Amino acid sequence: MIPDFKAPLFVMHISDLVRPGRTGACRRIADKRSLIEQLSRTAAAEIGQTASTIAEALNARERLGSTGIGGGVALPHAVLEGIAEPFALLVTLDHGIEFDAVDQHPVDVVFLLLSPATGRAHNESLACAARLLRDKRALRSARDARTDAQLLTAIGADKAP
Repeated sequence: MIPDFKAPLFVMHISDLVRPGRTGACRRIADKRSLIEQLSRTAAAEIGQTASTIAEALNARERLGSTGIGGGVALPHAVLEGIAEPFALLVTLDHGIEFDAVDQHPVDVVFLLLSPATGRAHNESLACAARLLRDKRALRSARDARTDAQLLTAIGADKAP
C-alpha cells in the first residue's frame, strides 16, 4: 500500500533566501580564493559561524568539483552544523574571474548558499537558486544592476511571493 501524503507542497521563493543586506552589486574581486574569503566573512557576521569554518566548508565542496555552473554563474554552497535556516548572498562582480567553471568561462554572478545540516532546506534552497540562475532575463538584469536595491529588484527578491 502506498502512503497517502497530503502535505502541501512548499516552493521556496527567492525572497525567502536573498534579502536586503544580502546582495553586492558590481563587487571588485581579484580571484576565486578572495571571493570565497570575502563571502565567508560576510556570512560569518550574520550566522554566528567563523569565517574560517565557512571558507573551509566551501573549499571542501569546491574540491569535489567546481560550483561554477556555466554561463558566468557560480553557486558555491555548503551544509553547516549549527545554523537554523538557509543563508544566501547574491553578488555580481565588476569583471569575470576564473572559477574552474564547467564551461571554462569567467564567473561574474555568484550565489552563495549555506544550509543547515538537518532537514530538506539544502535541497529546497538549491532548487530555488537553480530556478533563478536559469532565468536568462533575471541574470541579464542582475548583471545590469549597479546598486544592491537594483539587484534585489532584478531577481524579484524585493517582493514577497
